[in-house]
Amino acid sequence: MSIINKMLDLSLQQKVLQSQISDMSYKLTNGKKLSNKNFYEGIINPGTIDIASAPESKITKEMILDYRQKEDERTYKNASGEDVKFQNTNLPGEILEYKPKFEGDDVDLEGATRDLKDMIKLLNRKKQAVINSNLELELLYMDKNDLTEELKKTPVWNLTGRTQRVIAQEMQAKDREIRAKEREFQQIYTEHLELQNEVQTQVERIPVLQANIEENEREKAID
Repeated sequence: MSIINKMLDLSLQQKVLQSQISDMSYKLTNGKKLSNKNFYEGIINPGTIDIASAPESKITKEMILDYRQKEDERTYKNASGEDVKFQNTNLPGEILEYKPKFEGDDVDLEGATRDLKDMIKLLNRKKQAVINSNLELELLYMDKNDLTEELKKTPVWNLTGRTQRVIAQEMQAKDREIRAKEREFQQIYTEHLELQNEVQTQVERIPVLQANIEENEREKAID
C-alpha cells in the first residue's frame, strides 16, 4: 500500500469515527443543541456541578480569621466539669511513648559506613594478594616451560652436564609446586570474590538505612 493510499484510508476511518460520535451526541441530547456554558474558575465537569452562574458567596479572609478566633477560644468540659482547652480523646490507658519503626542496626548509618570503609581496605589487600599469587603462579609456569625446553635439548646420556633424569625429577617437583600454588591462588581468589560481594551488599545497604532514618523522622513528626 502506497503512502497516499494509507493517508486516504486513515482519512476515511476518521470520517467514520466522527460520524459515530455525532450520532452518539445526537442521541444523548435528544436531538437538541445545547447552549455554550461559561466555565467558572476552571471547573470543567459539566453535568456534575451547576456552573451556569457564579456562587452567591465566597469564603473571605474575614471569615477565615473569625473561624480561627472561635476555634482558639473554644473550650471543652472534662469529666470533672472543668473547662479545658483540648477535648478528651476517651482512649483507654495512658498515651504510649513514641517508638521508632526502625531501631538498632536498621538505622546505624554511621556504623555501617565505618564498616564499609574497613571492608574496602580489606578488599584492596585481598585484590593485591590475588595479583601477587597470580604472578608467582606465572613464574612457576615459566620455570616449567624452561625445564621442558631443556629436556628436549638434552641427550639421553649426557656426560658433561645435567641429565634427562635430573631434569625430569625437577619437572616433577615443579609440578607439585604449581599444584600447591594453584590451590592457594584459588582460595585467595574465592575469598576476594566473597568479600567483593559483601562490599556490594553493604553499599546497597547504606541507602536503605538512610531511608529507614527518614521514615522514622516522618512518623515521629506525624505523632
